Amino acid sequence: MNNDAAIGVTSYTTNNGLQNEAPMNFPRWYPTGTTMPNGDIVGIAVGQNWRLLTAMFLHAGLWHIAFNAYALWIFGSMVEQELGRVRFLLIYFVTGIVASAASYAFGPYYAVGVGASGAVFGVFGAFVTYNYRRRHLAIAMARLRSALTLIVINAVLAVAVEGIDWRAHVGGFVAGVIAGFAAEGVGSATDRRLILVVGFLGLLAVAAGLVIWHTNQLQAQFGPF
Repeated sequence: MNNDAAIGVTSYTTNNGLQNEAPMNFPRWYPTGTTMPNGDIVGIAVGQNWRLLTAMFLHAGLWHIAFNAYALWIFGSMVEQELGRVRFLLIYFVTGIVASAASYAFGPYYAVGVGASGAVFGVFGAFVTYNYRRRHLAIAMARLRSALTLIVINAVLAVAVEGIDWRAHVGGFVAGVIAGFAAEGVGSATDRRLILVVGFLGLLAVAAGLVIWHTNQLQAQFGPF
């Protein structure tokens, strides 16, 4: 199990930042179990792609959800206030899906995970982008310095604490940086809308590509599920 704290985020890994309803993508003979009691195999690799989304709503206890909620409140409140509720929700859900896909694609196939930290890191990435674009302002620079400190702390924790799903965090953060730019865009109102649509659809396409790529890898290694 993992505990990732730096920005108040906790992410417990047991399947690439996904949920712990059941093992997600093991070969059917894996000793921890790959089937439900009725014999059904479960997981993203067998087409249960909704787990990329539902993982964000599962937590491993009160402390887990409390840390994630606190981090989301800190960064999400500012992002929502500055960019609006619709764009905030787009950032949260789209970057959370990308984070889950990154965890699925690059994490160990036998791991299962719970937590919203990938989406929270996505919001954090958008927070960084928003302030970077306003780095000429003293408050934005102060926020960027604080963000850099948190990034360093999270990097150290990822190395020092076993079980942290750093793949979901990195995927969410990178997606959040891109989403933060797409949410604001540049140019005329028409250009901004186009950048928003293309940017978020592009992130979803990346998530889909990662899932397809890794699922093909698993099926090539273990055979059809």
